[in-house]
Amino acid sequence: MSQVPLGSFVSNIPAHNQILRFPDLSAEEFNNKYANTPFVLGSPIKTWRGYKEWTYKSLVSKYGDIKFRAESVDWRLGDYVAYMENQCDESPLYLFDREFVEKTNGEMETGFTAPQCFGKDFFEVLGDDRPDHRWMILGPGRSGSTFHKVHSRLFSSYCLDLRIVGP
Repeated sequence: MSQVPLGSFVSNIPAHNQILRFPDLSAEEFNNKYANTPFVLGSPIKTWRGYKEWTYKSLVSKYGDIKFRAESVDWRLGDYVAYMENQCDESPLYLFDREFVEKTNGEMETGFTAPQCFGKDFFEVLGDDRPDHRWMILGPGRSGSTFHKVHSRLFSSYCLDLRIVGP
């Protein structure tokens, strides 16, 4: 069952069930119309260093010996990518690490920025006491969390989907 093609389940989705997609949004549009609506934002990430430079090969070359969290265990990135490229699991493990910036001595933080439509990050004033606010999520097809909403009026989350293909 793990190799059943999923294309037929994700195509021809009725318009009322599709997730909205925008090239970009202004802060005003986000706050007034879409703050409580899931959407995909396309253009801002295309300027990020991580979007342009990160591949499995480059990440393993630089961070291959660093351990990142996958489920309840820590995996060296090199070992995880080898697993990811060779697995045929129905529900593969995926990395979900909230400390990836610290583990890379801040280097990976230079690969992305929050899209401007989200406005100022007011949690910055909390310093070391701020809630978790960034995660590295990496995995093969079929991995990841089910679609869900984080219930909080305090923050919005965003996710970079690089769709890294191949080495």
